[in-house]
Amino acid sequence: DGILINQDVATQVPLHPVAVGGFFGLIIHALDLVPIGSTDGGRMSQAVLGRVWHLTFSSVVFAVLFFTSFTSDSGLLLGFLLIYSLTQRDMEIPCRNEIDKVELPRA
Repeated sequence: DGILINQDVATQVPLHPVAVGGFFGLIIHALDLVPIGSTDGGRMSQAVLGRVWHLTFSSVVFAVLFFTSFTSDSGLLLGFLLIYSLTQRDMEIPCRNEIDKVELPRA
């Protein structure tokens, strides 16, 4: 007869506002790590894959997220993709030298 085992589905669980803010921060940072465009995840995938493969991989991930957003119950993915499409339109400024390996004097 514990509160966690026999709890009614309609019963609300009281949460502290800091816990709610932490949850929203976790969701925002998780969406920022999606490897598309110029998000943090996109910059990581560009560093690992290179510019050409990053654009290909980013397009595939965007298409998968777009079609997945219609099958999920939550509109979070579709909202993220809509906001991303409207705000991240700028082209990435290329580095001066993307070919040489980064060594200690250049870092």
